[in-house]
Amino acid sequence: MLSQAVTAYDAVKGRLTAEAHERLERERLRNEQQTAYEIGKEQDRIKFEARAKLLREQREAEEALAKEKQARIEKEAADKILQQELAATMPEEPDAGAVGTIMIKLRFPDNHQEVRRFLRKGSLKLLSHFAGSRGYLAADYRIFTSDFPRKNVTTLNAESTFDELGWSPREQVIVEEI
Repeated sequence: MLSQAVTAYDAVKGRLTAEAHERLERERLRNEQQTAYEIGKEQDRIKFEARAKLLREQREAEEALAKEKQARIEKEAADKILQQELAATMPEEPDAGAVGTIMIKLRFPDNHQEVRRFLRKGSLKLLSHFAGSRGYLAADYRIFTSDFPRKNVTTLNAESTFDELGWSPREQVIVEEI
């Protein structure tokens, strides 16, 4: 009887040990699954945040590009209006044989050249206004004399006349982009 009791006890103990081992294995597996789930959830959150950040950056870049484009359009419109205003303020060009005139040849950045006569008693600002009326506004372009050393005409007194500056009857100036 004792032998049967030991055998029954060993069978129950083996079954309990097996159940305990299975329970520990299930808990280990559940913990692994829970850890994998948490890791996956964190990776999904990181991916979502990265995607949201990328979309936000793209939207900000598009908005900046749109603002830049709008600013460029507004600047072009303002430049066009200013160009028209400058053209409207330009006095008539003196006749070719008129006394007291100066002939100025302007060389533009696009290799275009234009000759314009001015009255010698006219102010230097008429030269920049003329260049501005042709689309070469003082904000974006500078005018230089062709003699050596070159002088930046825009730094000279704009109210000075061509006579006061001692310009010869024929001059050449160079318009350069800033």
